[in-house]
Amino acid sequence: MPLPRLVPAEDHVAVQSTSFATDALGRFVANTWEEATSSGLFSAVVIGAGAYGAYCAVQIRRVHPDARVLVLDAGSLLVGEHVQNLGAMGLNVPSPIMPSADPGTARELVWGIPWRGNVEFPGLAYCLGGKSIYWGGWCPRLTASDLAAWPAATRAWLATHYSLVESETGVVPATDFIFGDLQAALLPAVTAAAAGVPGLTGVEALPLAVQGAAPVSGLFSFDKYSSLPLLADAIRRDVRASHRSDTARKLFLAPRAHVVALHTSGGTVHTIELDVAGARKFLGIAPGCQVVLAASAIESTRLALHSFPTPLMGRNLMAHVRTDFAVRIARSALPSSPARCRPPRCSYAARPRPGGSTCSSPRQPAGRTPTTCCSA
Repeated sequence: MPLPRLVPAEDHVAVQSTSFATDALGRFVANTWEEATSSGLFSAVVIGAGAYGAYCAVQIRRVHPDARVLVLDAGSLLVGEHVQNLGAMGLNVPSPIMPSADPGTARELVWGIPWRGNVEFPGLAYCLGGKSIYWGGWCPRLTASDLAAWPAATRAWLATHYSLVESETGVVPATDFIFGDLQAALLPAVTAAAAGVPGLTGVEALPLAVQGAAPVSGLFSFDKYSSLPLLADAIRRDVRASHRSDTARKLFLAPRAHVVALHTSGGTVHTIELDVAGARKFLGIAPGCQVVLAASAIESTRLALHSFPTPLMGRNLMAHVRTDFAVRIARSALPSSPARCRPPRCSYAARPRPGGSTCSSPRQPAGRTPTTCCSA
């Protein structure tokens, strides 16, 4: 049944409560707009707290310990880690729809479509962590041909830091969930066949961001990767180091702060325009402050093209696209597999039906009970 909407009251509490939950997690990792923006000037403002934004904010603090970083996100806190680590909670990705069919309200609690196009898509997850708490992350390396037109310094930096990112996201050591005798027979055949296909550079294990082993002795595996726990941990470390003083803190997260425009002068951002919980706000950017566009590919592209309309803008904007395809391999092309890999043959015990008859159909109709399965 529907619940009554909660409305702000005049009195204030340290941690807010709903009918079912105490919002300690939200209070411990996030700040109100007023708390964050009145604490002082920032060295960097990261727009987006999803897969890239949350990770980027953590890295800025690691590399530049004295930097003050503000993370802005249009969504609110939904969960603290990947939904698949929480069991069957019912937090699902909505089915793709045409943007023209957008109902104008959130689907599956937090999913919305912020653009109009001619391709079906589920939209964006407007919550801290973004799609990184729903979908499987991975870290595929760009090939040499992909990077051919990129600046040499960028190519060198990627080559140096890929292994670090792969390690932090759980891509290495590799966790291959497809294994067994059939895989052992199939992989060499696919690898050999791929060598003769133009354009294919090799067959590798998927660089999935899933940690299948404990990172150190005494800890459980983190399992499915999301950037949100990294950001939450960095924020709590900052809170402890500052002795809970906002003026001494160096990392803030402001949810429900949707950046709608960047105001620039001479190619430099001087003001960020936002919608904060339904109210229009403007954040002044100090000279030397770095503004990082780390929202989704569509949102970041929109902000970049709208805010920096120069001939070169957009030349190196990239969006990752994955293509799934099915491969059919004739059984005769594979070597003989062990008996335990062959399809099982099941037998059924007859159970009397009402009236004294029994079932004899091999399709297990009503009245038949499976008993044992044996190797062929």
